[in-house]
Amino acid sequence: MSSPDQKTRDLIGHLAHQLFKGWAAFQVAKNVYRGRTSQRVNSVHWFFGIVEETSIETAILYLSKIIIPQRSSISIQYLLNYVEQNPQSFPKIQEEVLRNIIREDRDQLETINTLTANVKEQRDRTIAHLDKLHVNNPSGVYSHPPLDYNEVENAFRMLLAMLNHYSGLIMPSEDITIAGVSESISEDYDYLIGLIEEDNRRD
Repeated sequence: MSSPDQKTRDLIGHLAHQLFKGWAAFQVAKNVYRGRTSQRVNSVHWFFGIVEETSIETAILYLSKIIIPQRSSISIQYLLNYVEQNPQSFPKIQEEVLRNIIREDRDQLETINTLTANVKEQRDRTIAHLDKLHVNNPSGVYSHPPLDYNEVENAFRMLLAMLNHYSGLIMPSEDITIAGVSESISEDYDYLIGLIEEDNRRD
């Protein structure tokens, strides 16, 4: 059996991996959305439309894994509960200080309750499952407005900050970063669009 210290590290690592994959998918969707709304994407519409839709759905699935607690599943709530029950994983910080940090993080999660409910609805009724409401009552499929890209991005960033906080307390030399993937995906996207624009000019 692993020690509380090692289990905490493992929990942070698994959540960070889910966040990285969700963030990467979100960045793909965001770049295509940016190109579409700026009208830079003015050809290959079917391709980019499918890329954007499947990427945002993938991002939502990964986000849901992190913010929607499920029995026997790892989530951010599970991490907070585990840390609270195993303060010995953080010997360099007073237990009361640690409890205050956990309380503040739970309060932060409360601020995205509406987004969490929207993500769950999208996941359960369309992405992971196809609800019968699509046939029986199409107007009742969604009780929330379409997901806002800025809200989704802010949620990912908030979760990253939480994971980095606990990671820093237990592994000071290690920092979870997602900046590199954002830059790389933007560069790849701009390169691809540049090739398409160059081809269009030759036509």
